Amino acid sequence: MAVTITNQSRDGDLCTVTFSVTANGNATTSFDVIGHVKQFALNLVSGSGSDPFDVDLEDTQHGYLLFSENNKSADELQDSIRSGTGGYCQGPLKLTVSGHSGSLGFEVIVYYERM
Repeated sequence: MAVTITNQSRDGDLCTVTFSVTANGNATTSFDVIGHVKQFALNLVSGSGSDPFDVDLEDTQHGYLLFSENNKSADELQDSIRSGTGGYCQGPLKLTVSGHSGSLGFEVIVYYERM
């Protein structure tokens, strides 16, 4: 599968969901992500070089698009998510990736504050 969920963790109120990305596709958490999405990290885990891709983060419970940007190749901080306010999620979180050539493997680690 091109996008899969590989980990979730919680340290107090700070939580993460880790997606593995090897090609175009999407994955949705099987649990509700109830909290304030603050940022995400984009980590290269296999291969070398650059392979920017399009990223969408969506609260599927409400069809609410938290983040959407083309040609991502770097981390995103809170100031880029919903005009600097971050995004509130109240249901399953979906990551969709498109425009990925499939030559490199990435982790997308989404950080959110549990509410």
